[in-house]
Amino acid sequence: MFIVLKHRRKSFRASAAATNDNFEFTVTTTTSGETFTIPCQNVGTFNATVDWGDGSATSTITAYNDADLTHNYATSGDHDIIISGTFPNIYFSNAGDKLKVKSVTNLGSVGWTTLNNAFFGCSNMTSFTPGDCDTSSVTTLSSIFQNCTSLTSLDLSSFNTSSVTNMGNMFTDCTSLTSLDVSSFNTSNVTNISGMFDSCSFTSLDLSNFNTSSVTNMNSLFRDCSSLTSVDLSSFDTSSVGDGMNFMFEGCSSLTSLDLSSFDTSSVTGMKNMFYGMGGGSAQLTITGIEDFNITSLEYDFLLGIVHVGGFHQGLDNTGGISTTVYDELLVNWEAQTGYATDINAHFGPSKYSANSTAATARADLVTTGWVITDGGSIDFATAGMTLDATWSTIGTNYAHLDNATSASAKVYCNFDKDDTGIIMEAGGAVHGLILYIHNETLYFQCGESATAGGDSDTGEVSYTVTNTTAQDFIIEWSADTSGCALYVDKTLIGTDVFSNSVLSGTNDGTIGQVESAVAVNRGSSGSFTGTVTKAEIFLGEVTSDVSGL
Repeated sequence: MFIVLKHRRKSFRASAAATNDNFEFTVTTTTSGETFTIPCQNVGTFNATVDWGDGSATSTITAYNDADLTHNYATSGDHDIIISGTFPNIYFSNAGDKLKVKSVTNLGSVGWTTLNNAFFGCSNMTSFTPGDCDTSSVTTLSSIFQNCTSLTSLDLSSFNTSSVTNMGNMFTDCTSLTSLDVSSFNTSNVTNISGMFDSCSFTSLDLSNFNTSSVTNMNSLFRDCSSLTSVDLSSFDTSSVGDGMNFMFEGCSSLTSLDLSSFDTSSVTGMKNMFYGMGGGSAQLTITGIEDFNITSLEYDFLLGIVHVGGFHQGLDNTGGISTTVYDELLVNWEAQTGYATDINAHFGPSKYSANSTAATARADLVTTGWVITDGGSIDFATAGMTLDATWSTIGTNYAHLDNATSASAKVYCNFDKDDTGIIMEAGGAVHGLILYIHNETLYFQCGESATAGGDSDTGEVSYTVTNTTAQDFIIEWSADTSGCALYVDKTLIGTDVFSNSVLSGTNDGTIGQVESAVAVNRGSSGSFTGTVTKAEIFLGEVTSDVSGL
């Protein structure tokens, strides 16, 4: 009797790709018999196996200073090291065999508890891939990549930073780092981000997800990020920051615009050299919100430039300063606060304040209390002392005051950013005209023959590059006669031009805020002004000394 056994075919279902829990990295030796030591610190419990990647026996690691953390390689070359089990930290800390590390291919899940100084000084490491990593128990990432000068890009979107309290100097001196993704970082428990991006080379950075409500120290956060052109800090909560804004943007030589309107500085005691050298040392800065800083806790010098002891020392030194409009508001607002220190050394670079104004009075009051203020001195409007003939204040209304004008000046109140376009004010006809307009992030004043766009003997033109990314108040003045013209922005002379013509403007009326008639060629920027123009004050028959002296 035969019994037939029937085998039932098993059905297998494809499973998800297995994760790699191992810590894997590559080191390079250059001679035979060379040793490599994996450095650790006395934090956490070790129970790991190390495969040295050369076919030799594996090592079992049970302590941070285990002798088996050192391995001798018989031959030179690249060696792929794999660590499995429990391995809570690695700690090169700018010492040991740091220069032998070539790459990290998988950070893994080996029970990481701290990664401070982990790869500090590994300047030959060209790539770092977190891979299947678990950093949920890591409490500090301070200096993890400091001085990793060969890294050009880092994607750390897989890092779980929910337990991290310290990110200080995390990427300091990563001088080749041009691409960095930290957009998924959970920073709700972080208290220290000082020097985090110091001397990196990226041009922009997404920090929109950063929760900085617990941060007490932001010193040197972007110091010497010389390639940085923009950074959005609108989500930053700085209410917990104390002595922690010193050197914050120092040396950001490509950065000319910042929106700090969300900053709460009520507890900040130090802003020393906060903006020193920003904008390359000469560009005028657009720092929105600086005029509203709460200075009641300030203890150190605030300077847009030098190094002394005091609240805003050298805060704006070695910069082009801030506009007169903003500086005026800053002086008035800061002096109006109560309880501020009376021995502040404040440096505002070449920033100028308005003469015979509330700002001048506020500045004098600060000095009386003991402040030592360094700035560019007082300045008056180019049209100061001129006799007002007319005020244009209604958009689109025709105004005939400049018909057939041979000399005139104007003071125009505007609000715009670099993306705004269109005609701010104009007057003239098919033959002669004058126009103030923005096109391709440039403010132009042009007058004379209407058939050309500047550079012609019958046309005068002066231009100003608009850099502010958020809307800002400007007071623009122009002055011209039939031989030359000048343009001023916030009381500062932008430039002059010489030309020859019979009149500045033809018989067609002028307007503010929109196109009314055929005017000087405007490079394609036509139509209504996308910013805001409040009014234009007209001074007929009067020009500034910059024009009369041409």
